Formats: sequence, structure tokens, C-alpha cells
Amino acid sequence: MFAIFFSTANLFATEINQPVLSQTRFIENKGQIVDQNNLPNKAVKYLFHSN
Repeated sequence: MFAIFFSTANLFATEINQPVLSQTRFIENKGQIVDQNNLPNKAVKYLFHSN
């Protein structure tokens, strides 16, 4: 129980210390996106990332 509380408290502490910046961007797929068979998924061209 202590480990769960500590990890949760640590998670909130890192979120509080982070500046509030809205970062949205597209990341080009250069082979890092894979399918369920762990093969590169060439159908995905970009990955959308936002906070």
C-alpha cells in the first residue's frame, strides 16, 4: 500500500512541477509504430501527440 501511495504522490508531484504548456504535434512514423505482430505498420504515416 505504501508503494502505491508513494508512486501516486510522485506522479502528482511531477505533474505539478511541470509548466503548463500545450504541445500538440505530429510525429512522423519512421518504423517506431508496430502492429500486433511486432511488424512495422506502414499504413500509419503520423502519430498525433498532445498534452
